[in-house]
Amino acid sequence: MIRRIVPLAFDSFGVRSMATFVETDDLRILIDPRVFLTPGSYGLEPHPLEWERLDET
Repeated sequence: MIRRIVPLAFDSFGVRSMATFVETDDLRILIDPRVFLTPGSYGLEPHPLEWERLDET
């Protein structure tokens, strides 16, 4: 049985990721444990706030 699901870093958190922690009665799993930023529209570098969110998540 799933005890908890914790979203750690998602697009809506300001980074490109779907890092999620899942805990069941038997095990704990970290899914997609990475976050990253890439040049966005028009080849522009990520905004300073995106870099800040990357550090936070």
